[in-house]
This record gives sequence, structure tokens and C-alpha cells, in this order.
Amino acid sequence: MSILVKDVIIDGRKKDIYIEDKLISEISNDINVEADFIIKGEGKLLVMPAFVNTHTHAAMSLFRGYADDLALDTWLKEHIWPAEAKYVNKDFVYYGTLLSCIEMAKSGVGTFVDMYFHEMEAAKAVEKCGMRAYLGHGIIDINKSAEEDLREAENIVRKLRGEKIKGIITPHAPYSCSDETLVKAWEIAEKYDTIYHIHVSETKKEVDDIVKRRKKRPVELLDSLGVLSKRSLLAHAVWVNEGEIRTISKRGATVSHNPISNMKLASGVAPVQSMLEKGVNVTIGTDGCASNNNLDILEELRTASLLQKLSNMDASALPISEAIKMLTENAYKFLGLNVGIKEEKTADIVLVDMRDINMIPGHNAYSNLVYSAKSCNVHSLIVDGELVMKNRKMQLIDEEKAMEEIEAFISKTFQNG
Repeated sequence: MSILVKDVIIDGRKKDIYIEDKLISEISNDINVEADFIIKGEGKLLVMPAFVNTHTHAAMSLFRGYADDLALDTWLKEHIWPAEAKYVNKDFVYYGTLLSCIEMAKSGVGTFVDMYFHEMEAAKAVEKCGMRAYLGHGIIDINKSAEEDLREAENIVRKLRGEKIKGIITPHAPYSCSDETLVKAWEIAEKYDTIYHIHVSETKKEVDDIVKRRKKRPVELLDSLGVLSKRSLLAHAVWVNEGEIRTISKRGATVSHNPISNMKLASGVAPVQSMLEKGVNVTIGTDGCASNNNLDILEELRTASLLQKLSNMDASALPISEAIKMLTENAYKFLGLNVGIKEEKTADIVLVDMRDINMIPGHNAYSNLVYSAKSCNVHSLIVDGELVMKNRKMQLIDEEKAMEEIEAFISKTFQNG
């Protein structure tokens, strides 16, 4: 596939971009070549690396609005886990993930990291939409053996080894996995050289319970088990102390910051500014729709920056440049992807409309991206050199038909439930 993107904004200058065979082939003025697709920027579209959502539970879009205004422990154990036991099956995951892929694409997300169940069904939805994803089967051993989950997790990693869709290992959390399970999961991740993704220190209660039962704080526990390294992606990390932040930095682990979910569940405010100052690689995630309740990564970005300013009482905390890196560069660094707006880089690109009413005037395009932009400002999305969305219309699926099928499934599932 070849794509010619005309008259777009790169670093404040109008340029053309020619994409061929998954790569950015040329960036220059006035490129005139034939292409399978042409996007006319008309001098109003800002070019950025496609955004990355480093922590979500995509299928949980079908639980949007299902249980609100509750603390995490109550929300999870008394509402979400029982609902999952009742409703979640292969079709649920397929349609829930399809809905989330459409929503994420429309906010400029080209790549996401997911932890859930029936992930082969999730992979079908991801492939249909043309996105990039890292999918892991949730591993839990509360009141049951983890052996079945571990087998399924390894099965997912074995099967999903493509360029755009990869299997990863996702033990749920230290409070829901024994030491033995955490280590066994790590051994599988090491065996297949893949990501080890886990919830860590999301709430104070979680930390207090683990300290009481296991005599170590969560990050200390993971480090003592040897499961912290450059392959580790830690979701939340809200209740980490200075010593744990230094450990995360020393081990080269990455953090996925999910500010809106943390706010909605009253979990707390992650010390992101301190993490960045200590050299931790921090990225952005939305968490699932059941606790957010949307997947607008630009809303997440703005919230992340504002929350750090408020919590530190420092208007300079998490500035524009660092916030954008969390959404793009830091995530691609962790994933090992050669993405960027340069020739010979993989063509994962988002185009943002800078002429929308909330983006005018354009004194600073990147300021507008962080502090003004919404998902509705995202114009087009290219992933791995393939046109996923053009002028807010999904290109690889019949969006109207997909939404009809999703709504029919929702009606049938919850009406019968």
C-alpha cells in the first residue's frame, strides 16, 4: 500500500509525506507521485506518531456505566468480577474489543496493550480494524489454581506472534497472584521474550494488605521475586514510595499512568513527576471503560499533565514536551518499535485537525494537543503503513454495520441477563 499525505504540518512547517511498504519513504516539499490513497492536509493537519494506550481492558467497553461511584475493591469484587463470570464469553470479547478499537482509533491510538480473557477473539477484532496490539490473558489464582490461566496465557503468546498483534504475559496483580504464580508467569515471558504486564500498587488498601501478608511492599515483592526488568510494564503505580521508584528506575521497568481511572475510583495520584525525575520510563493508559469511562487518550493526556501540576503545586510539572513523550516516544521505546516522523521509520501516524474551533489560534500546536485537543480533533490514522481511518471514517471495516452488530449483541446479552 502507498499513501501520499499532502500539505501537512511537521514541526511548524508544511510538508508532504510519502508512505510505501509500511515505511515513511520521503518527507519533503511538493511530492508528486501516484499513490493508492491521498490525504489532503490543506495546511491544517498536524502530523504526530500514532498514540499508544499502554494499559486497557478493551472488551470491558461493554461494561461502560455498569458500576460507578465505588471504591476499587468494592467495584471489582462485588460488581465487575460477578458480571464477568455471568456475561463474558468469546462473543462478548470480540464485540467489546471491536467497539474499543473503533473508539481508540478515533482518538488517534494506533497501538494498545490489553489484559483480559479470550484474547484470540480480541485479536480478530484488532486485525479487522488494522490496529496494532499486545494481548495477554489475565492470570489470577484467588480461590483457584492458576495452572489453567498459565496454560492459556502461554497458548496466546505462542499463537499471537505476528508483526502487528503479539501475545504477552499478564498476571493480574500481586494481590491476586501468589509468589509462585508471579514467578511462573515471568518464566513464560522470559521463554518467549515478551512483555510482562501487571497491575501494581493501585490503591493504598492493596499495599497495606500485601505488606501485612507478605512483609514487603508490592514493588519490593516483585523485585525480590526477580520479575522486574526492561520487559516489565507496571500499570498504575499510584502508591509507590521513593525507594520503590528508584527500584523501578534501576530495573528499567516501564510504568503505565492511568490518571482518570485512578481519579474515578479514588485510588490516588501517581507520583509521575518524581518518577520522571528519577529516570523512570512513564507512558499513558486509559484502563478499561468500566472505570474511566471512555478511551479518549487525549483527555487522558490533558488530565495527566494537570493532575501533576495540582498534586505537586507546581505549574511547571509534567510540561508539554514530557507529556507528549509519554503518549508516543516513551511507549514506542518500551515496545521496541521504530516509529517516528522521519524517513525510513515505520509509518504509524496520526493527523490532528488544527483548524477545529477548540484548536484556534495555533500559537503552539503542541500546547493545543495537550491542553485543548479532544478525540473529535483526530482526522486520520495510519498504522504500519495502512490507512485505518481517513477523515474520521474507518477504512477497513463497515463502521455502520459493525455498530449495528455490537448494539444487537449488547441488547441480546444484557436483556437476557
